[in-house]
Amino acid sequence: MAKRESTVESINNSLPDPIFWSNQKVLITGHTGFKGQWLTNWLSKMGAKVAGLSYSNYPKTFLGENSLDGSPYDFDFDICSEDWQGRIENFEPTVIFHLAAQALVSTGFRNPSDTYRTNVFGTMQVLNFFHKSTSAKTLIVITTDKVYKNKDAHLPKNEEDLLGGNDPYSASKGALELMVGGWPLREDQQISTVRSGNVIGGGDLSAHRLIPDLLRAWQSGRTIDLRNPSGIRPWLHVLEPIRGYIVLAERLAQMNSPLGPVNFAPRYEDHVPVLAIAQAAIRNFPFKSGFDIKLSSTLTFPETEYLFLNSTKAKKFLNWEPVWNWEKSVQVTVDWYLEFEKIGDSRELIEKDINLYVHEILK
Repeated sequence: MAKRESTVESINNSLPDPIFWSNQKVLITGHTGFKGQWLTNWLSKMGAKVAGLSYSNYPKTFLGENSLDGSPYDFDFDICSEDWQGRIENFEPTVIFHLAAQALVSTGFRNPSDTYRTNVFGTMQVLNFFHKSTSAKTLIVITTDKVYKNKDAHLPKNEEDLLGGNDPYSASKGALELMVGGWPLREDQQISTVRSGNVIGGGDLSAHRLIPDLLRAWQSGRTIDLRNPSGIRPWLHVLEPIRGYIVLAERLAQMNSPLGPVNFAPRYEDHVPVLAIAQAAIRNFPFKSGFDIKLSSTLTFPETEYLFLNSTKAKKFLNWEPVWNWEKSVQVTVDWYLEFEKIGDSRELIEKDINLYVHEILK
């Protein structure tokens, strides 16, 4: 991949560089999912040529239209097959973002074999493609904050802490971290895994996610049983890690030495309990009769009580820091859903939030 001169001033060098991404060929696996849609829209907005690979047999996890619908590069394949690889090789991507995954802890308990198949074997297929590709030079593999062994739970985890996983989802992501770390690369290739906190933002349709569950309860006018209300998590708006992934890909394309895994996390004070997020979301909902929350002390599956994440490495090497605190992130997220009920245009709302977010960095 040719190095390009950045147009972003050093004081703002944590912003993606549109010059770098203009006409860059990018493959996004899992492009129809929640994070995948936000990433696809931001890269397309900067002029990247994006190909997407997702599997329609999996449940829909994004509220709104597929941003590549109608494109000849909107591919529908199982990531675990080899059927997609020839088609993608013809596209000749230079950068790959691998997001395709079984992404829910609860589903991991119900269907551990499919979780391991998708997350481990699916990633192996992407690594095989990357290794054989004549065009691909940079690969970003998205994993999770739950890859860490939860020893000393009150201490924020950094990239050198022990990997673990006490449930199928977390263990599958930890396994693929080890696989990526040991995968052979050519001298002209770079790869990193990225681990981010509990991500919120408009469009998420997944089950057992806090704000989507609250919204479904509010829409139907019913009481929701709030699971693990005292559990503390590293909350981030979706644009925070997406910006990190994009800037990391730029840096890797210009580096001669590997960077390894990178955490993207909120500030320490933005690691807050589930109940605080729920209450803040509800303050932004219009009143609806029958909607309420109750606090549950019963977990349907085991969950970590505390999860803290450290992103010093991202700040040091990428000049990346979060922009919005947890309260702003909740407000922007709820506003997105309420606006979608009025206009039904996810692309317009994503672009609106990207513009707002970039403006916050530049001001």
